[in-house]
Amino acid sequence: DSTLDIDDGISVEVLKSSDDKSNDTTDPDNSQRRYRYWIHIADVDRWAPRGSPLLKAAERRGTSLYLATSTLCMFPPNMSSGVMSLESYDDKHALSLGVELNADGSIIPSSILVTPSMIQVDYRLSYDQVDEMLDEGVGYTEEWQIGAMLEAATKRRAHRVAHGSTEGMVPFPIPKGVVSAEYDEEKGDYDVSLKIETTHNSGANVTLEGE
Repeated sequence: DSTLDIDDGISVEVLKSSDDKSNDTTDPDNSQRRYRYWIHIADVDRWAPRGSPLLKAAERRGTSLYLATSTLCMFPPNMSSGVMSLESYDDKHALSLGVELNADGSIIPSSILVTPSMIQVDYRLSYDQVDEMLDEGVGYTEEWQIGAMLEAATKRRAHRVAHGSTEGMVPFPIPKGVVSAEYDEEKGDYDVSLKIETTHNSGANVTLEGE
C-alpha cells in the first residue's frame, strides 16, 4: 500500500466477434464478447536509456531497498515515483503485453501483442481492496473487470499447475512479511509493526497485522 514507484498495471479489453452486430463494446455480459488481457510495465527505458549515466548509476545500486524506516531507491525518488511510475490519472509511457486465453487457460499464440503504449490508470487498488470488492460483489458488477481478471487468473493458474508449474508443489500459499517502523517523538522510540499476507496470486489473500 505504501509503494510509490508503481511499475505495473493490468486491464481488460472487450473485443467484438465477427458475428456481433451490436455497437456496444462495453457490455461484459454479451456472450459474443471476447476479452484481451493486458499487462502494462512502466517504460523506464524511455527515461534511462541504455548506456546513459542514469542507468549506469542504477546498475551500480542493483535494486531498490525497502527498509523498515526508509527506502533506498535505485533511481532518483523524484523520477521513480514520478515520470517512471504508473500513477493514476496521468498519461504514462509503458510497454504493454496483450493476450487472449482459451477456455482451458492456455494462451492463444496468435493473440499475443507487445507494443509501446501510452496508458492512463483509472485508480490504484491494494490486494485487500480487491478482495473486499469481490466479496461485496462490486468486482462482478460496477467493476466487472476485476471479476473477469480473477476468472482468467484462476484458469491460467490451473493450466500452469497441470503442466508442471511449481505453484502446484506448494500446498499452502507462501506468506510475505512487511516490517515497518515509525518514530514516536513522545515515546522517543520506534513503533514497529509487522504485516503478513499471502501471495497475491494464491487466490486467497489473508492479511494479519500485529505490533
